[in-house]
Amino acid sequence: MRRAVSVAALTVVAALGVAPRAGADPAADLVRMLPAGYGSDSCTATNPKGALAAVQCRTNSLPGGPTSATYSLFRDYAGMYDAFTKSLKDPAWTPAPCPGKQSPEPTVLLGSDGRQLGFAACAHGEGPDWQARDGALAWTRNAEHFLGVAYLRYEGQLYPAGLFNWVRGPQIESDCAAAGGKYTAWHGDAEIYYSNCCFKDHCDEYVDGDYQGRSQP
Repeated sequence: MRRAVSVAALTVVAALGVAPRAGADPAADLVRMLPAGYGSDSCTATNPKGALAAVQCRTNSLPGGPTSATYSLFRDYAGMYDAFTKSLKDPAWTPAPCPGKQSPEPTVLLGSDGRQLGFAACAHGEGPDWQARDGALAWTRNAEHFLGVAYLRYEGQLYPAGLFNWVRGPQIESDCAAAGGKYTAWHGDAEIYYSNCCFKDHCDEYVDGDYQGRSQP
């Protein structure tokens, strides 16, 4: 039997800042937050299960994107975090190390300035439909109270690194643009993803979405 994840290992950071209030139409707000790669008919509303709004989406068209996913918008950080930890306790969720990590424990996603952007946890899906849910990823965007749980069908590898990069790459790119940097990404050997954010005096380097430090441009 594969080992269950210890969600207690996650440390909740208190100084997260105050997120904007949810709008008058949470469903419309959630649609605007969806990752790129979905068409106008790709997603349908589903039971929010404690969230303000939730959608179920079919195959994403971007490289590495999931074959199915559920996205939810919550009223506050506590609701989002609770739903994230509950998703990791699902009997069909078998923890796996995210790319670049040694442990299957959930990881904190950080910006280059050390800001906490969210949490992420990787897994393999279990059950009769495991081939359709073999690669699994749950992640949050803390400031927006957003939770995504995505699955990718079996591709014959230990963990589909492209799925993690599909989430992490745009985060790094957005963070880079907001800081006034130039973003570059490339795919190396052994399913390793590299990227950097360059400024006049330095470049912030990432491997598999993990910040590695600074280099000279």
